[in-house]
Amino acid sequence: MSNVTTIIETATEMFGSRGIKAVSMDDLSHELGISKRTLYENFSSKDELLSECIKFARDKRQKELSELVESSQDSMEIIVKVMYYFLNLMKKLNPMFMEEIRHVQFQGAREIFEQDIKRRQEGIRELLIRGMDEGFICKDIDIDLVAKMIGNDGKENSMENICKTEGVQRVFASVYLIFFRGMATPKGVERIDELIDKYKKSNNNIYTL
Repeated sequence: MSNVTTIIETATEMFGSRGIKAVSMDDLSHELGISKRTLYENFSSKDELLSECIKFARDKRQKELSELVESSQDSMEIIVKVMYYFLNLMKKLNPMFMEEIRHVQFQGAREIFEQDIKRRQEGIRELLIRGMDEGFICKDIDIDLVAKMIGNDGKENSMENICKTEGVQRVFASVYLIFFRGMATPKGVERIDELIDKYKKSNNNIYTL
């Protein structure tokens, strides 16, 4: 393992668990047992190092998620596995990391982070389409909107901001359906779907899902 890889792996763990601002280049050099000069010979700034950490974490996550998808029989198994995968990741992630990544000081890292969000949303969209094709996901759900809500970064794409960009009516319709359909028993889901189908047929000029 190269010295650069060791630095990135250690920094990724420290930034994630402690928060970005809580970890200085001095802290990193001490943890790694190298001089601060050596650290700066490999990375010109903390932002550059953070950018490489985000790329490293992204590539690792994509590899693990690809293996997870390949080992699953259908979209429902993927959804459950992905849920537990990210729950375990969240245990190790300091909430301050998500807040600090948007700081102007870390512009390079933020741009990479935002690109990753878009990639994640596209993955969710593809999964929802697969689930619909397999008959597991309700076809009335607004795929693009749900993918945006699930795959957001927790603040920039908050519900308030999504309502502003996508429209309150569209957001309400999707959230309302997902919330109540998700609580329903199989009997309740069948009844909801029956009523939605009936409503859509008799209210052609009224906003429907």
